[in-house]
Amino acid sequence: MLGRWAAVFAAVLALPLLSAPAIAQNEREVMPWSGPHFGLSFGYGEANILSPSGERTTLDGRVPTIHSGYSVRRGDTVLGFEWDLTLNLGRDTVFGPKVEIDGTPTGVDWFATLRGRYGRIVSDDTLLYVTGGAAYSDTVSSDRSYALGVIYGGGVEQALNHRWSVRGEVLFMDFGEGEDGIAQTDTTWYARVGLTHHW
Repeated sequence: MLGRWAAVFAAVLALPLLSAPAIAQNEREVMPWSGPHFGLSFGYGEANILSPSGERTTLDGRVPTIHSGYSVRRGDTVLGFEWDLTLNLGRDTVFGPKVEIDGTPTGVDWFATLRGRYGRIVSDDTLLYVTGGAAYSDTVSSDRSYALGVIYGGGVEQALNHRWSVRGEVLFMDFGEGEDGIAQTDTTWYARVGLTHHW
């Protein structure tokens, strides 16, 4: 009899220990929206190239991008920063083959941005955000043209679980008119979707 009550008592004492991992697991299922993250994006974009003669030519095509950053959550607000790098990945340029501008094959070799990000959590799984900061481009023509500009845009990010999310965003870049006599990226926009891992 005593042994039976001892077994019941031991089971009651063990119950919180057995349920703790399940509770902790449920808590971890909610996306924290805070900490470092890294991901890949893919989409479509256009770049306006200003030629040495002053004419504008449009390049367009697929834009693969890697992105990384860090965020801090305060209530329903998420603040952070993010950088990204858009590469040509074995193609002539970011947007595909070079085009003839003033008789010279021209294209955009890569883009890089450093942006702040401000977001609002509309549910535990959904984040709406705006972003803006600095952009850098490398245009290849008769010479290389490096330009510093601004970038702004926004998007929505949807958590798949507590570690992975998908996003869709639209970004605009403006590099100004640059130097005379050198082909340079003037303005650019791209829309993309991405997959992000959160630590």
